[in-house]
Amino acid sequence: AAEKAAAEAAARTAAAGADKGEGKAERKGESKGEGGPKPKKRKVTASGGAPRPPPGVVVSHRYAFGMAVEVAGEDEGFERSWYSGEVLKAAAKVTVRYDALFEEDSDAKRPLTETLEPGRLRPLPPKAQEGWLRKAKAGLPLELKHDGGWWQ
Repeated sequence: AAEKAAAEAAARTAAAGADKGEGKAERKGESKGEGGPKPKKRKVTASGGAPRPPPGVVVSHRYAFGMAVEVAGEDEGFERSWYSGEVLKAAAKVTVRYDALFEEDSDAKRPLTETLEPGRLRPLPPKAQEGWLRKAKAGLPLELKHDGGWWQ
């Protein structure tokens, strides 16, 4: 039993050294072990768990090119409104082309394009279910569509 435990400990030590890149380098085209290529390891943080955002930070959605989104209005007169658009570029900030907002000085009514903080965006909501208005209760807030945007 002691020999078996020692052999297992030696195998673990050898495996740990191999994980750190110690020992002989593998030649191109060769696989480790008898079962083919070594399975990909799962990444963990220093705490040993899966990555998570810091406390108090909510990551609710990732945006990508072509995604339909709604943008919260912040400019004077647009407060408490949401206008739909399409993501043109997503990085630290997100570039959106609006569906129903246009450049003011555009004779051809060119859709407005803005680069925004991701916190001003949300995914499009699902289609309203049949009979949703009958389920609404007095005093609850609603968003209603007006002039191309949704208003609270």
